[in-house]
Amino acid sequence: MEQVNKYFRAERIECWLGILIGLASLGLAIYFFTQHTSFDSGLAYTFLGASVVQLIVCTIVVVRTPKDIIRVQNFLETDKNKVRTEEIPRMGVVLKNFVIYRYAEIGLVIIGLALLLMTEKDTVWLGVGDGLIFNGALMLTFDFFAERRGKVYINFLKSLI
Repeated sequence: MEQVNKYFRAERIECWLGILIGLASLGLAIYFFTQHTSFDSGLAYTFLGASVVQLIVCTIVVVRTPKDIIRVQNFLETDKNKVRTEEIPRMGVVLKNFVIYRYAEIGLVIIGLALLLMTEKDTVWLGVGDGLIFNGALMLTFDFFAERRGKVYINFLKSLI
């Protein structure tokens, strides 16, 4: 039971941090929009987009986590077969999705770098490029730790069956 609590507690803590970062990103987006330069507008667009994604995803995880803990604990107490038929396949999908997220986030960083190299000073595209690099790298970092936790958790689940 401790491994289940540890995994979901860490997911929830990371998402509370993600919510705080999402709110800070939203604040930065508003600030950048008020600066009235092309570069700042580009930054504002990326920070606004990133904040929406962070706030939606992290809020869903924070709200869902207590139910997930109860669900998995019930599996362990009443029917361990459901760990094999439900929780392990669910986590398999989660881990496969991290691969997709990783490539998307690396793609954002690469697009940001390309914009940085191909754009003149103080343009919207330069701001977008900088914002994509920053936010892509931030999301990549968060997902790196989440994926690592997920692998430990699924290995624990597999050891039960």
